[in-house]
Amino acid sequence: MQKINFIKMHGLGNDFVIIDNRLANINITKDLINKLSDRKSGAGCDQLITINSSNKNNIEAMIKIYNPSGDSAEACGNGTRCVAKLLFAENKKKEIKILSDAGILKASNNVDGTISINLGKLSTNWEKIPLSRKIDTLDIPIKIKNFSSGVAVNIGNPHIIFFGSLVDNVSAEAGFLFISISVTVIVADSVEPQAPPPLSKEIDASWYVIIRSTVLPA
Repeated sequence: MQKINFIKMHGLGNDFVIIDNRLANINITKDLINKLSDRKSGAGCDQLITINSSNKNNIEAMIKIYNPSGDSAEACGNGTRCVAKLLFAENKKKEIKILSDAGILKASNNVDGTISINLGKLSTNWEKIPLSRKIDTLDIPIKIKNFSSGVAVNIGNPHIIFFGSLVDNVSAEAGFLFISISVTVIVADSVEPQAPPPLSKEIDASWYVIIRSTVLPA
């Protein structure tokens, strides 16, 4: 039986199994991902992330992000922050670059002890999210009582965001959306300018919208 060393971390409630593959060179298979991600028989996680060596001078490391089903995600803000924390502990730098399938992610080790990630520009283009057909991405036809229609964006991985109130009491209602891949669904309190940051909550809108990770609104 193969012994696999990993680190379990979480960022804003999303938990990750992180394997440092710079030396271990573990073969990451769908079966391994399924077993480690399972919350009953494995370590349990929202995503599995591997840290891999980079041969580029300006890149600290490369990462691969896997969903529990075995498919890969381009990027994850919270997961990348966890990886960055480990890398910052090694090199004592203030800023590093991490290469993901979404491109280069810039990580900052802030003076207050927090770690932030610049995920780059978001896209609302339906093909880049991606959706399976052309649709108004600022008016996604999934209905949640007391909330706006969904806004679909890609910020390294696809998200649908709903704005409204009573986040703690929200539940998904009937609605249909042709989505070609798994997405994150976020509901957030609407706030006025100068108001405190909004609350947010991820929900499973239906069986065909699968929650993978969360990026909280700023």
